[in-house]
Amino acid sequence: MSNLRITEIKAFVPSKNFELSKQFYQDLGFTMDSDDDGIAYFHFENVSFLLQNYCVEALAENFMMHILVEDVDAWWGQVLNSGRRGFITSLASKGVSVRVLQELAGHRSLAVTQRYIEVNHQLMRNAVELV
Repeated sequence: MSNLRITEIKAFVPSKNFELSKQFYQDLGFTMDSDDDGIAYFHFENVSFLLQNYCVEALAENFMMHILVEDVDAWWGQVLNSGRRGFITSLASKGVSVRVLQELAGHRSLAVTQRYIEVNHQLMRNAVELV
């Protein structure tokens, strides 16, 4: 009898903005093990997927991933904190005003939003280029 055991199946996840998407999944706690020719390999323990630098709008609008976790509250906290921090920092590096970022994040205080922005080389480079 043939061995028809499946050892793995991976989804190819589309991305409109490859760099932002890679950062998003890393912020969620996934490890990026490779990034070659527009395909990045991500895993978290024994689950994995391939992020592609390619997006067909009609397909991407219908694409979904379903993730099951043991502790929903822990994951939700990770998503809200790490994901939000990466999201806010990414938008800040593109010149989005802190006030707009505050609204997007749903923060009551501008000071809270400012704490979420990680000052990085891109933000500093953008600032210097304004001079």
